[in-house]
Amino acid sequence: MFLYQVIFIIMALIALIAIIIRQKEGRGSYLSFVVSLLVVGALVIIAIFPELTANFASIFGIKRGLDFVFIVGILGTYIFLYKIYNMLDALENELTDLVRKLALKDEYNKKNDD
Repeated sequence: MFLYQVIFIIMALIALIAIIIRQKEGRGSYLSFVVSLLVVGALVIIAIFPELTANFASIFGIKRGLDFVFIVGILGTYIFLYKIYNMLDALENELTDLVRKLALKDEYNKKNDD
C-alpha cells in the first residue's frame, strides 16, 4: 500500500468521524449525511483500488483515471454551487418579503398611533 493511500484512508476516517458528530448534534440534514457518507466511501474505495478510476474512465471514453476523477469532482462542485445559489436566492426572497411585511406593519402602527 502506497503512502497516499494510507493518508487518504486516515483523512476519510477523520471526515467520517466529523460527519457522524455533526449528524448526532443535529446540525445537518439526513440527505447531506447520506451524501457525505457516499462521497467518503467513494474516496476510500478509490484510495484502496485506484485502478477502478481507469476502468470507469474507459467506460466514458476518458483516457486516464485521474482525469475522470477531476471531471466528476468539477461536476459535483458545479451541482453543489447551483444548489447553494438556489438556497441563497430563496433566502433573499424570504428576507425581502419579511422586510416588506415589517415595514407595512410599522407604517400601519404609526398611522394608528397618530
